[in-house]
Amino acid sequence: MSIQTEKLFCAEQIEVPLELPEILKAFTKECIRAQPENLVEFAANYFAQMAQTGDSESNMSIEQFVALRQKFEEIDAENIFVLPRETITQVAIDSGISDATINNINSMGKPEKTMDWREFIVLAISVAAENMISAFELIFMTFASQEEPALPTNFFLLLVGFLISRDPSKPPEYMDQLREILETENDGAFKDQVTFEEFAALPIAETLR
Repeated sequence: MSIQTEKLFCAEQIEVPLELPEILKAFTKECIRAQPENLVEFAANYFAQMAQTGDSESNMSIEQFVALRQKFEEIDAENIFVLPRETITQVAIDSGISDATINNINSMGKPEKTMDWREFIVLAISVAAENMISAFELIFMTFASQEEPALPTNFFLLLVGFLISRDPSKPPEYMDQLREILETENDGAFKDQVTFEEFAALPIAETLR
C-alpha cells in the first residue's frame, strides 16, 4: 500500500476513517505505557502486529499465558526467575506469542541481557488487555488457579509492580497506596491473600477502568 501525499486545500477533502480514533487511542495508550526509547521502531512493531493478527486480544488467549507460565516454571525449577532474554524469547515463540508482540515487549524500557520471566508474562498480558483492570484480571487468571483463585498479597503486589512501573500515568506512590489498602481494608482481610473479585471491589480499582 502506497502512502498518498496529495495536498489538502479545504476541510471538505478530509474524510476521517471511522476506525482511526480508536486505533490512535489504543496506540497512544501503548506508547504511554511502554515509554519506548525508539518510538518509530515501536510504532513499526505495533502496527506490524496489528496487520498480522488483526486483534491482539483475540489472538492471545489465557491458555497461552498459562502455558507460557508453565514452561517457564519447568525451565526455572530452582525459582531463580531471572533468565537470559534469548531463553525468554524462545519460550515465548514456542508458546505461540507473535514476533511483533515479543518485539514490543523487548522495546519497553532499557534493553537488558536478562529479565524476570514473570515480568515478561505481565507485559505480554498488558499488550493483550483492553485496559488496566482487564490486565489485572488476566494476571489472576494466569498466576492463580480455579482451585485456588487467590494470590498471596505480596506476590500480587510484585506482579502489579511490573505493570505499574511501565505506566507513567500512575503516580510513584500508587504501589504504596495499594499495599496500605490491602493491609488495612476490611480489617486486614486481604493482608495475606486476595482474589480478583475482592480487589476489583476496592475503590482503588475504579482508577484502572
